[in-house]
Amino acid sequence: MAGMVRQLSKFVSVSPRWRTRFVLSYAASHSIQSSHRTTSVYPIRKTSCKAVYRSSLKSFIYRLLPPPTTFSNLPGPTYLKMAPFVLTKSHVLASFSPLRETTNLAARSVFATQSVRPNDVRWTITGSGHQLAGTRHTIEDHSNASFNRLLKLLARPIRFEVVRVVVDAEPASEEEGGGWWASLELVGYAERKKTGGTYNNEYAMFVRYDGEGRIVEVRSYHDTALTETLLEEDEPKGE
Repeated sequence: MAGMVRQLSKFVSVSPRWRTRFVLSYAASHSIQSSHRTTSVYPIRKTSCKAVYRSSLKSFIYRLLPPPTTFSNLPGPTYLKMAPFVLTKSHVLASFSPLRETTNLAARSVFATQSVRPNDVRWTITGSGHQLAGTRHTIEDHSNASFNRLLKLLARPIRFEVVRVVVDAEPASEEEGGGWWASLELVGYAERKKTGGTYNNEYAMFVRYDGEGRIVEVRSYHDTALTETLLEEDEPKGE
């Protein structure tokens, strides 16, 4: 609309006869305010014509244009459409950042309650020859089978640091469930409660986010031999 106004203004500025007619027609229905009184429009002095022209041209042109579309004059109900979610590296880093916290458990729990769909996630620890392998479908089941089981043997929760993030250039297909995939490399740092030794493991995770930016699927790979050593040496027998 602004571009149209500029084009019309340019046309008027180079058409003196049209400009004079415009001023006279506009002034015919308006009074010219002077510093002393409101006067009749005739006779119109040259300076008055310029004043009316400059102050009223844009208003006059806007009257010629159709009114802008607003939510109030659209027929029927109107719904605001949000832009589709696009996964970014910064979003992935933000979603995993709560897992860096090892003392404030409330802050750490944000990962399980907000970063992940807690009751609608498919989390697979790959492999078959170790004790943590398997697929769970809620964050609670996954935590009980992995995080919480290891936590009993560690001085503090594992501090996860993201080393690298690669985000797919295109969204996942409908066959994959939609959303976006990202690949992560992580390192987990912890201290063994029984011996005081370190438990530093390396992870590769393939993570799928839904259309709202929450995690709905994880495929996790890690040093299973290191985990088995921790479980065999530090976990009480019978558990």
